[in-house]
This record gives sequence, structure tokens and C-alpha cells, in this order.
Amino acid sequence: MLALAVAAACGGTQKHDPQPPVPPTDSAAKIEGGPVDHTLVRLVSPGDGARAQLRVSPKVGAKQAIELAIDISQSTRVGGTHPVEQKDTVPTVVLSGTAEVKTVDAHGAAYQLVVTTVDVRGESASMSADKLATFRTALGALKGMTIDSTIAPNGAAGELKLHLDSADQGTRELMSVFQVALPAWPVLPNEPIGVGAKWQVVAPAKLLEDKLDVIETTDYELVKHEGATWTIRGTTRVTGTDQSAGGAQVSNITGTGSIEVALVDGVLYPTTKASIATEFLATMGDATSGTVAISRTTQFTPK
Repeated sequence: MLALAVAAACGGTQKHDPQPPVPPTDSAAKIEGGPVDHTLVRLVSPGDGARAQLRVSPKVGAKQAIELAIDISQSTRVGGTHPVEQKDTVPTVVLSGTAEVKTVDAHGAAYQLVVTTVDVRGESASMSADKLATFRTALGALKGMTIDSTIAPNGAAGELKLHLDSADQGTRELMSVFQVALPAWPVLPNEPIGVGAKWQVVAPAKLLEDKLDVIETTDYELVKHEGATWTIRGTTRVTGTDQSAGGAQVSNITGTGSIEVALVDGVLYPTTKASIATEFLATMGDATSGTVAISRTTQFTPK
């Protein structure tokens, strides 16, 4: 089996600028798989009716109980006429915790998320009962993990800093999974918008434990504004240039995704449902090639 598939992580992570990005020219915003080293935002339509500048605006000291549910699967198909296919899935992983906003200034908010429980729901066709029990025990070691970061008013996320006392190698690997699976806020346009507004965000992202560079282009729309709640929906396209990653040559990178976000004025975390699936061809040094597909679904629910 392809070494690249064995090394595959369970998702991607976007790298946003900590400051609000400068709206690019139309040509810059339409990059498809080419080099992008920072997030680009382009307002397509301002929408209808009353317009307001949409911002992430949590209050200092605010606390929020959250639950994150993650579903992950990966499949590898090797061979031509008679391909050999392997599919690996894990049961739904559920993380619960409490987030607190530490500071707020003109540049955004600093916050900390403390994990209180991590468990699994359901079963996995590719995981025996014994392995599932071992997996559940390993997840339990993440209790007490802290996640510190910042969020800019336009939704651009800062670097995540995960900490857990006495974490062994296996626990650190699980921590890295959550680092890429935690939901991101949609990056918001700088201009005032109304219902029906559309904008495009082009952002660099990473797969395979930061070995594979891809570009995620998301088209967002503000579909509803009721009281303090703004409902945003988006569709994502994943592209990437041919490159070397994890000891293999990777080509034909494609992918699609969707996201729905309910952003509430004055609140840190929005309610988020997101899914993304990426597929690519991996060729090893001995010319063995195979198609690798990675999919992830997350549901983030403030309590």
C-alpha cells in the first residue's frame, strides 16, 4: 500500500493572515491551484436591503460551552484493471469543552478552549471492538487539553497553540488531528453587506500532516439575517499543483466541500456544519500509483 496513504492526516488546515486581508484585484481572486501564500477576499455582490459590516465581535470574559463532532474516512485505490481498494473510517469523535474570551482589542480577540471530554459515538466497519476500545482510551487522554488562539474581526484565525501536560507521541498525534479538524470562521468582506451578498475567499491549506499544499476557493453567500444571527452558506473547490509529498509524486488534486455557519453578534464560536472531500493521484518511486481520497465532516455546536 502506498506509503503516502499511510501517512495521510485526517484533514486540512487553513493559514489565515492575523490582520484583515486586503481585497485583491479580480484576477488575483481567480487563481486556480497556483501559488497563494495568504488569504484573498473579493466581494462579488453587496446584497440587498439594509447593509452592515459583518464582524466577529466576542466580549471579554464571555464563556461558551461547545461540542465538536468529527467524521473522517480515507480510501486508497491501487491498480488498473483489477484495482485493490482499502477504506478506513473511524466512528464519530466528539469533543466537548468550554471556551473563554481572554482579551479583545482593535485587532480581534484572544481566547482559550479547555477540553473537558473526548469520546466516540457509533462503530466503525474498519475498526475491531478491541481497537475501538483502545482508541477510546487514547482519546480520553486528551481531557484537559487547552487550545489558545486569536480571531480577527473579519474572521481571520490566528495560529492554534495546543497544550497538554505529559503528552506522549500517540497523544500528540491525536492533538494534531484536532488541530486540523477544528472549524474555522468564514473570512468576511470588509465592505458593508446585506442579505444575498456574495463573496469569494481564496486560501492556502495543508493536507497530509502539512506535507501537501492545496488551495481552497470558497464562494460564500449571506442567506439570512434575523436579529443578531447571520446565516452564511458556502461551497468550496480544492485545487493544487503537481508536487512531491510524503515520498510520492502527487497530481490531479481535486476536491469539493460545503459549509453553513450561523454567526451571532457578540458571540465567539458560531454554529457550523462543514464537509470537505479531497482526491489525488499518488505515484511512488517504483511507479506504483494509486488514488487517495480523504473526507471530513464536522459539526460545531455551541451549547
